Amino acid sequence: MEGLFDKEVRRDTLLVLSGLCTNLSAGWLGSIFILPIFFDTKPLLLLTANLTSAIFVLVGAIWFAGKARSL
Repeated sequence: MEGLFDKEVRRDTLLVLSGLCTNLSAGWLGSIFILPIFFDTKPLLLLTANLTSAIFVLVGAIWFAGKARSL
């Protein structure tokens, strides 16, 4: 019984991490469009920093979700 509980806790934790990473990725993608409106920033810097971060975190979210499904 304890093994099943541990498995469910790990699955829930991985799903929460997947959701968190998805929201972080959406925030980074949104900042690419929002930040130039309010601040005088360089678009190339925004694309390289925020887009790269968003892609890496989104890949992490997909990985966490896949690990949760395989449990």
